[in-house]
Amino acid sequence: MTPRSTANIAMIPIASALLSMAGAASGNVIVACKNTTNGNLRVVESASQCRNSEVSLFLTIQGPQGPVGPQGPAGPQGPEGLPGPGIDLRWLDNPGTVIPINFTELRPLESGNLLVAVGQDQRLLVTAQLELQPPGIDPAAVYPVDLAIYWRNMADPSGLIVTLPASPSVGLPGIHNRRETLHGVTASLNAGTYEVGILGLGHPTVSNTSVTVHRIRLSIQLIDPS
Repeated sequence: MTPRSTANIAMIPIASALLSMAGAASGNVIVACKNTTNGNLRVVESASQCRNSEVSLFLTIQGPQGPVGPQGPAGPQGPEGLPGPGIDLRWLDNPGTVIPINFTELRPLESGNLLVAVGQDQRLLVTAQLELQPPGIDPAAVYPVDLAIYWRNMADPSGLIVTLPASPSVGLPGIHNRRETLHGVTASLNAGTYEVGILGLGHPTVSNTSVTVHRIRLSIQLIDPS
């Protein structure tokens, strides 16, 4: 009597007509003959070797793939990555800011500046976005407003303000809001702490005709010397 296999295998009965056409067992499939009287199994090379008192079987060594298991818990957060070479970023976003630009001279806008620690010979690449609203009195009017990016060294006793030459002056036409973007790059700076921000000048003719700032976004990149 041929010993029965104790392996955990799936048994797939196949019609004798098909099995007689099968070749020798290979890979994941074993060909066997089962005695229809006593249930004994014997392994053969081909289903054609089964006797009249036996039926042919294919025995699969590996069963079908089971269902996908549940997702495991999230792993711990990895360590913070190192800063990229040569660039360090500072960011300011003040939504809900309400600043009437009714100054008669250029003046720093409140809540529109950052303090930045600068290394020797580093430069500052500054980008500013402002959401501006005209007073809405005359759709055909152009309401004057000057905007500029500035920086100053906080260690300078005079508090000298330097305006970046790339910053434009703008006028706000009509009654519709507008988003204004300013860009500027400083020359190489001495090491120290610098204030960087936005200057505004409104040229008001009467108190209720000033342009209002509703949001300030300020992005500063510190660029290492090449």
